[in-house]
Amino acid sequence: MQTINNNRRSFLKGSALATASLALTQMPAFASGFSQKVTAISLDTCKKMSAVDMAFESQMVLASKQYLTDQINSINDWSIRNLVTDIYRQPTPMVLEQLDNDNRTAVWKELLAKNYSNSDLDHFLPNQPVKQADYHAFYSAPGSGYGSHHSYPGGLATHLAANVHITNGIVNTYQETYNYKVDRDIAVAAQLLHDLHKPLVFPWLKDHSCRKENTLADTGEHHVLSIAELIARNMPAELVVATACAHQAPMTLAHQQQIAKWLDAAAIINGIDPVRYGLLTKQQGQLRLNEIAQQEGFICHIGDHDYVLSVPAVQQTLPVLRKIAHEQYAIADDDHSAFNALRNRIYSLYSAMQIHAEFSNHGEDRIKAMMLAAVQP
Repeated sequence: MQTINNNRRSFLKGSALATASLALTQMPAFASGFSQKVTAISLDTCKKMSAVDMAFESQMVLASKQYLTDQINSINDWSIRNLVTDIYRQPTPMVLEQLDNDNRTAVWKELLAKNYSNSDLDHFLPNQPVKQADYHAFYSAPGSGYGSHHSYPGGLATHLAANVHITNGIVNTYQETYNYKVDRDIAVAAQLLHDLHKPLVFPWLKDHSCRKENTLADTGEHHVLSIAELIARNMPAELVVATACAHQAPMTLAHQQQIAKWLDAAAIINGIDPVRYGLLTKQQGQLRLNEIAQQEGFICHIGDHDYVLSVPAVQQTLPVLRKIAHEQYAIADDDHSAFNALRNRIYSLYSAMQIHAEFSNHGEDRIKAMMLAAVQP
């Protein structure tokens, strides 16, 4: 790489920062009505920030937190409302707390026998998390794994806020278009709860990346563990099934069998009979999804489609952020910790969605301006 003198580097930094300020004054405010406040910090400060600090400095994340709080409070069923409130405040996995060494081994053997897991005994479930201050674990969690959707501090909150927005829209659309009502409590609660154990499976690591997720019953382990948590907390079977439908609507027999596997795996982790609980039935020796798979499950599945755009938004903008990190911040390709800290702050403040839209419409210079307005080299 060609070396440039310090004076020229300083000039380019100053010019880029001026461009950043100009670009951001011309950018429209977020459509949701909250103002986007960005305060520049140094790269050294950025590298020292925790995931909690990054999430709670983001107006986008805080607005999502407020929206989710309002939506939780709109649930009429007090038992479900209290459950969601408790989990968002402190997502401690009761489903893991009840597993001693003997139970854990028995669960592992049964999951292995049914080909629901291919992990060894020490790694088939995440470790019990360290307790954090109220709301910190949930609202600083990523929405998915490192290279997937909303993979930044606070990404889970923005992902869920978008999904609940969509779910409310579907509920209202069906009522206004077809003149009938679905159970909004179940539909919205299922959407609020379907990713409840992402703080457990995606803890932040020292290098500002997050843990790699395992699979359970042929899906991300967070899904089965979230279903299992609802069973552990004795939630109604209708809510458990609707939540299970987030990853697949029960459209065909094959789809229903897939959902039945997730419910069965969740029941095994809890040591309960899924038929007796009311989740599944047994027909000709095989477990089948119970007839309580109502429209709320379909709505939860449709509402969980924010990932269709948000996954490409991350995958298509990460190379742009890497290029700018190398050119503007002199972050070496193998300095993963520094780059992870930078990308996390940028995505937490703006979201990968906005970065993607700005890059698509205005190109790399706009992204450079946004980054330099948030983190100075």
